Amino acid sequence: MQAGSAWLRSTSLMALLSRFSFVGIIATLAYLLVANVAIALTAMDPKRASLLGYVVGMIVSFFGQSRLTFRVGANTIGQILRFSVMSAAGLAISYLSVEYAVSKLAISPVWGTLLTAVLIPIASFVIMTTWVFGTPRDRDSSVQAREGKGRLLP
Repeated sequence: MQAGSAWLRSTSLMALLSRFSFVGIIATLAYLLVANVAIALTAMDPKRASLLGYVVGMIVSFFGQSRLTFRVGANTIGQILRFSVMSAAGLAISYLSVEYAVSKLAISPVWGTLLTAVLIPIASFVIMTTWVFGTPRDRDSSVQAREGKGRLLP
């Protein structure tokens, strides 16, 4: 149990990356579960079910990354908005990379999805570290939350 709590408290790059990856896997599983259950049990259109699953996965990812990976004391509206912008951009890039691979490069969409699977997590980690959860104001908000001050979300 000692090793687990050390992993949770560590600020080393390897610990951050492993927590980031762990949360990403959990968010992906949430997406898969919600999308497939919606399709199987409610006969929901697969595109809508996928979008519903994506939104649930995004929520899981936001709270997992903020609380577990980056250990933000409390979440601000700014963090939520920045995370939403980052997620929407990631979704657009994912869609466009496959579209570009197929229509412009005339190659298999597999290459577009593989590129997306590699680049989006790397970009997301950098963006979360430097912009979503890493701004000086957010660090100040975390301190204020621990001290019971400031306008933060629960």
